[in-house]
Amino acid sequence: MPPAAGSGHEALQPIHPSMAGKLDPVFEKLYNDNVANTPLKPIDLALLRSKYSVLYSYGTGPAPDVGRVYDDQILLDDGSGATLDVRVYEPTSEGPWPVHIDYHGGGWGLGDLDTEAHICRHICNKANVVVVDVAYRLVPEFAFPTGITDSFAALKYIHAHGAAKFNVKPDSISLGGVSAGAFIALATAHLARDNTPAAIPLRLVAVGTPVIDDLSQYASAAESPFPSMQENEMAPTLNWGRLAWFDKLKWSSLPSDPEEHKAARAEVGWFANLLQAPSFAGLPRTVIYTAGADPLRDEGERYAQLLIQGGVEVTVRRFPGVPHPFMHMDKDLWQASEFIDKTAREIRLAHWASLPCARCVRLSLPCRPRNSTGEPVSADSQNGDVPKARIRRVQTGCLMCKRRKKKCDETKPRCGDCRRLCLDCAWPPERHSRSKAASSAAAVADAKNLAGEMSSDVAMMEIAIRSSPSPVSTPGSGRHGSHDSSCHSSHASQTSHASHGSHISYGQALDHTTSMAMVTTAMTLPATTAAAAMGGGPSIDMSPDKLSWDMTTSSPSWIEAITPISNGSPAASFDATPMASLSIYVPQLLPQLNAPQDKALLNHYSTIVSSILSRRSSSANPYNNYLLPMAQGNDLVLHCILALSANHWRKLQPAMGDRGLLHKSKATQALARVLPHVDKTSADIALVSSLLLCMTELFDGTSEGWKLHLKGAKRLLITLRKQQGDMMTGHYKFLLRLARFLDSAATTSTCRPPLIGEEEAEAATLDRMTATPDEEDSAVYGIPKELFHLVDRVNTLAELRSTRVDRASEAAFRDHAKEIEERINHWSYEYGGMSRAAWTLTPTNDDVLHASMAFEYAIRLRLYQIVEGYELTDPKVGQYVDGILDCVQKIRYGSPLESCLLFPLVMAGGSCWKLEHRVIIQDRLLVMERTCGFGYIYNARDLVERVWSRRDQAEGTGAIVNWARIRYYEMNGLVVF
Repeated sequence: MPPAAGSGHEALQPIHPSMAGKLDPVFEKLYNDNVANTPLKPIDLALLRSKYSVLYSYGTGPAPDVGRVYDDQILLDDGSGATLDVRVYEPTSEGPWPVHIDYHGGGWGLGDLDTEAHICRHICNKANVVVVDVAYRLVPEFAFPTGITDSFAALKYIHAHGAAKFNVKPDSISLGGVSAGAFIALATAHLARDNTPAAIPLRLVAVGTPVIDDLSQYASAAESPFPSMQENEMAPTLNWGRLAWFDKLKWSSLPSDPEEHKAARAEVGWFANLLQAPSFAGLPRTVIYTAGADPLRDEGERYAQLLIQGGVEVTVRRFPGVPHPFMHMDKDLWQASEFIDKTAREIRLAHWASLPCARCVRLSLPCRPRNSTGEPVSADSQNGDVPKARIRRVQTGCLMCKRRKKKCDETKPRCGDCRRLCLDCAWPPERHSRSKAASSAAAVADAKNLAGEMSSDVAMMEIAIRSSPSPVSTPGSGRHGSHDSSCHSSHASQTSHASHGSHISYGQALDHTTSMAMVTTAMTLPATTAAAAMGGGPSIDMSPDKLSWDMTTSSPSWIEAITPISNGSPAASFDATPMASLSIYVPQLLPQLNAPQDKALLNHYSTIVSSILSRRSSSANPYNNYLLPMAQGNDLVLHCILALSANHWRKLQPAMGDRGLLHKSKATQALARVLPHVDKTSADIALVSSLLLCMTELFDGTSEGWKLHLKGAKRLLITLRKQQGDMMTGHYKFLLRLARFLDSAATTSTCRPPLIGEEEAEAATLDRMTATPDEEDSAVYGIPKELFHLVDRVNTLAELRSTRVDRASEAAFRDHAKEIEERINHWSYEYGGMSRAAWTLTPTNDDVLHASMAFEYAIRLRLYQIVEGYELTDPKVGQYVDGILDCVQKIRYGSPLESCLLFPLVMAGGSCWKLEHRVIIQDRLLVMERTCGFGYIYNARDLVERVWSRRDQAEGTGAIVNWARIRYYEMNGLVVF
């Protein structure tokens, strides 16, 4: 990296070359101007403590004024009489207030009440809460984990005595912190949950760049299981060397005697590593922000995954291009100012978005969460017993409410909506002399101008992921107005930075994170309308090319292709086309889709993705006929479909792929919420959602999440069978076929029997339920399903390879293999010859015939590899490879059967040695990348090219290249089917 401009010499602390392309240019300049030419000196703890609070002052912006700031003390309840210093920030409004407790960072041994003073001021001002900053005792003077126990003692004190001492609400507490303070806040949440005799209720835990793992177990960054530790080993401001120093400082606080030190470490327990906490269930909603150039990035995100698995509502966002302490540089970095704004907003909503909401109070309406019981809202509850709203027509609301076209409650100095949403609340000057007509005209003009400004801001807003608490919604959910339809809608942050565009692409390492806000939630979310969750509010910032999806400039025919016909369409869709009128209005199929990206995704699914999924050339596509009606009536299924559609676009349209992450996260949390309460009305919804999410993960080619979804699908199938009996018809039968297909497809990667039908009786029942052939078989399988399911038997044999320990077991293993080979030899005769594969002699069924033969050759080759190994000298290998490629070349490009060729092509690619074979395989896979498009096709080509490269390198050495080993150890998320 270049030295600071005008320095005249090389930088003394330059940015390491390994960080090239990973950092925001604004940060690079900030670092080079202020740090790069500072002499690097040995670490002096006393000196570092004296300057730590101003270490990043070169990037810290001004903080807002608050009502009052004062220092106080908290008495610890351990009987020692010790006290903790705290600093209290009070807002300008009248108390009592909610309280946010902040724990500063500093690697356990640094930091004080000045370290995060500017962040505390911002939170106090923007969230309208009291902020109590706690100065816990530091290492090495006090043994670790004293900082954690001190912080928990402070929480208990504030909960018990905060109302009297600080004028705060003891039932409205949130926690937060940065770095080591983030660890403390997260650990304290566990302690609060487990507190006796009663848990301490917390509204929120909001942290930034947390340290999670126990670094003392690694001798170097290379030993850490988290890739970010190696990627950012030499990151500026915090690198592996400094992390190791802080870690040693922490453990040096324990006794130096080896036996005493070992005993003390044992007492520390899971405080050493938050990933080893005993339970991740029952914790408060958690917000975790990480930094792209932080060595600690991945362990923070891993902790978030554990919370999600524990059923906790979690929001995760990675800020690209910035190092660990970026939030202290809000004067120059948009990432820092956005971190502060979004943290304050989350705290605001956690404390103030309660019942009754401001709208219901203003309109004198009963306020309750939408679908709070998880049951559909009945017509009686919507129309029968709801009192009429008390509406007052006024023109004296605040400017922000006028700008947002919202009704203002006129509470001064800050109205209810502005207070709740952390917005600037400004009031128009008093108007006495102006006539009513002139006043009205001016107000309309102002509103139009402000609305125009607002429209440009909306593109940069981010939706809070808070879906309806009932994932099994009725066909009318999110479409019919009701008395509380807007009480709990998602509210987007007003923060918008004009400089975002300059930070969109500063290195390929950031391609997947620059414009993505990854928000993942699970279980018990606050209620919102389905329309808001699906795009009724501002859409997520996708990237600069998002404007290409502006539906207002698209042709009416394109919009009609997305939303062809429906019965029951809202008038809100009248503005969908520039020529909208009653005479040409086309009702929307899914009117809750307001975001242009979502309309594009739905169109992409219905016209492209569904035709790729269906392996039969026919207008009757079950992926449309069954799934789209379910999506029309249920938002959970709709989220899954949009996520799958976006996954298909991930390579060619990365911005739409990012949009898919949003839908996948919404679908995941909604499915997690419905699974504990599956009944007759929701079993099919839960099953189709599990299968669609499984397909999304399988087709991605890198994820292993499909395993959990398959296990869930098996349990749901058992539930459905109990409800429906053995006579499943319609979409139930289609879902059963699809589940069995996906289960068998995964066996080549797991080398285990299929999950569904593991027991013999269960398998017989499933075979009986799907025995009758019909056209839906060909749509799901493409080739005869009897042939496809022979893969199950081959991979069941693969699991038995470990039993080959002596001659007897070897003979039994080979007998089993011969039995499977006999089944392969006779499968077509047992099921009526090849007539099941090719109903008539037509070009279309010729493709089916050739695909079936290619698949049969591939199964034979796989069976040979399992029994004999991966050597290429046996003539059978060449025979099978030639057979596969001969059949593949007879199938036209773009055939519906093309997706059936991936398994044969990978088998041939892993076993071929001739250049002409490689060219045929590579050419077909390249074509399939465009015709099929999903990520697993790209990864399959990568796999065979790795095999060829290793085989070329090993030529002449006699080494055997095992394609399955490469897939297992290097590409474990890839499923070949």
